Amino acid sequence: MTYNLPIHTSDYTSYLAANFGLVKKVYADSPGYTGLQPLVQIWIVFRDFAYILFVLVFVIVGIAIMLRIKIDPRTL
Repeated sequence: MTYNLPIHTSDYTSYLAANFGLVKKVYADSPGYTGLQPLVQIWIVFRDFAYILFVLVFVIVGIAIMLRIKIDPRTL
């Protein structure tokens, strides 16, 4: 009872393995996410529409650059 064993390498490695990672565990309840569940499908539709819009703009600008289309008379 009066003699405490020093820490071993296996104890230290198990401690590091349990606490490894960039993100710590969260022990809070998440009522906010479940409250927004009905809006998730609407969010997905708007997100996908925005992605399609960005892709179309980038493709049109890329083709314009390849064909050397001048957008404005002041451009080179």
